[in-house]
Amino acid sequence: MKILITGGLGFIGQHLIGKLRDTGHHELIVVDNLSEQVHSSKTIDPGTADISLIVAGVEDYLAYEHVLDGLDVVIHLAAQTGTGQSMCRTSDYVESNVQGTAQLFDALARKHKNLESLHVVLASSRAIYGEGQYETSMGSPVTPRPRSRTQLEAGQYEITEAEGSSLTRALPTIESASLDPGSLYAASKLMQEYQLRYFCEMTGAEHSIFRLQNVYGPGQALDNPYTGVLGVFFNRARAGQELYLFEQGGATRDFVYVSDVVNTLARNLGSPTNQPVNVGTGCPISIGRVAKMIRDGVGGNAPIIPSNRYRIGDIRHAYADVSKLNQLVDTQQFIDFETGVADYITWAGNQEPAADGSERAYAEYLRFFQ
Repeated sequence: MKILITGGLGFIGQHLIGKLRDTGHHELIVVDNLSEQVHSSKTIDPGTADISLIVAGVEDYLAYEHVLDGLDVVIHLAAQTGTGQSMCRTSDYVESNVQGTAQLFDALARKHKNLESLHVVLASSRAIYGEGQYETSMGSPVTPRPRSRTQLEAGQYEITEAEGSSLTRALPTIESASLDPGSLYAASKLMQEYQLRYFCEMTGAEHSIFRLQNVYGPGQALDNPYTGVLGVFFNRARAGQELYLFEQGGATRDFVYVSDVVNTLARNLGSPTNQPVNVGTGCPISIGRVAKMIRDGVGGNAPIIPSNRYRIGDIRHAYADVSKLNQLVDTQQFIDFETGVADYITWAGNQEPAADGSERAYAEYLRFFQ
């Protein structure tokens, strides 16, 4: 297959390249802007002797439109990520995630001569749901609106019903749940889904949309405070610094190991879903538990501090319904969180110590909202 991967030298992209090399004789073309926030100032050595690398943002379509004809698959990974940062840098996120996707599809429409043979794979995000699904006191499923700034300022972190009583429990979020993105990042990912569906309806191309949960694993940038909480906790635990738990550490997430994500993507290339599919484990893990596992795995006695810090746009509880995913792969074979975290800590411990940027990122957020 002739495959174009946007954002192919990012965290997921590099793992995917390795997987595709192992599973077939593919012609791989990578478009990546080598963003300093993702790659820092380190020399990039992706081992791409057998890969065509185009250094450009996905919005810079003139740099890569010459390779679009004859593609079998486009895997669209390129995106600005980070819920909190997106609320402070709206134009950057719209330009990259929304305008960049539009430029990619416009270029494909101009240059690809047989779009009905094309399969476009989009790495979307569970963030587009907003809050996850819940069960009401009457036993009915409901998808609540995002929490207001007033609620968060008052320390009311749990989701409540209209009359103020707490919802009974969080449910796994199904793909047909209502979509109510609570951040600019989430809105931009939902817009990507709309753009892809319209593009395929107009051109006859086929597509797959994978709504990724919280992806983690070796290779995730330790010096980028927007890539995930595991890196923040690891850096601070290794340095003996406090591990601050936003919203008292009670929020839960569905953490899925990067190899399980790329295995899912790779197995899908010949079988478009033409519908959204959650990619996660279906198992919620509290952020407080994550902090303790990282701190204990690193060793030392870095204090874990439940705090009333919060970020507008964050969600309280979310984990995936994986029924559709299990039609594609066996999630029982996915790496459990305990094993995955141990592997992550081993890998991270062999990397050069990285300066923690989480406090700077939080200060940027506070400057914007105060």
